[in-house]
Amino acid sequence: MATRSVSKKSRAARRTRTRTVKIDGLHYPIGRDGLVEVDGHRLSKRQVEQLEGLIADRRRIAEKPGSLIREWDADNYARSVGLQDLLYRYAPRAKAKERLGTLPLELSRTVLSIGSLREFLFFDEGTVGEHGCALLQSLVGDAESQLASLRHFVDSMAMQRSTKLHDWVAREQEFERLGKGVQP
Repeated sequence: MATRSVSKKSRAARRTRTRTVKIDGLHYPIGRDGLVEVDGHRLSKRQVEQLEGLIADRRRIAEKPGSLIREWDADNYARSVGLQDLLYRYAPRAKAKERLGTLPLELSRTVLSIGSLREFLFFDEGTVGEHGCALLQSLVGDAESQLASLRHFVDSMAMQRSTKLHDWVAREQEFERLGKGVQP
């Protein structure tokens, strides 16, 4: 009887055992959502593959003859800097130069278009006035959407220190939806 309960316990233990994935010789847990947790960051399968490549690159650098990285610290260096390299690819602040070059430019164009309507014949009671109002509404909607995208991006940058990779990816997806005019 006792052996039977032990075997039931061991079967139950096997069912609840955490699944892991091996990255550079270390095991990392796979969450219920299928994402691999590395230092609190939840990585997709593609990101795990990218991380493995970055770790291999950093290991080659560490193991080069004449490297200042000590041989006993090469593994730690490769893993740590490889993860930093991966995180940089997705970090909101790393996208600041590109985004702050395009978002304000788009918004400025829209605002200038709105300003150019000041000479429009809005007082016309016919279709000219109606079309002008429809155009102005459309331009204001575009400006609001562009401003919402800019606000979202600035908030993402502000949150970077308190959030993780999976949060950055989710916010990036929201940003893309905002750019297409779809509300999150």
